[in-house]
Amino acid sequence: MSGTFVFYSWDVMEPISYCMMLGNFTVAMLFYASYKEEMQLITLRELMANKFARGLYKRKKFDIERVE
Repeated sequence: MSGTFVFYSWDVMEPISYCMMLGNFTVAMLFYASYKEEMQLITLRELMANKFARGLYKRKKFDIERVE
């Protein structure tokens, strides 16, 4: 709101807000196309935790395939 009423006019802020909305939509669609899940905070957290765990297992030479 301060960008619209204090620093810039609506003529400047409208294209900026449109580009931000388009970027969010594009990222969400790419995420859905890649993982076939909705883009939610819990999903992102699980994906990042699994990625971190796999990297840690690989660095420590832990065979997760054998355990599963």
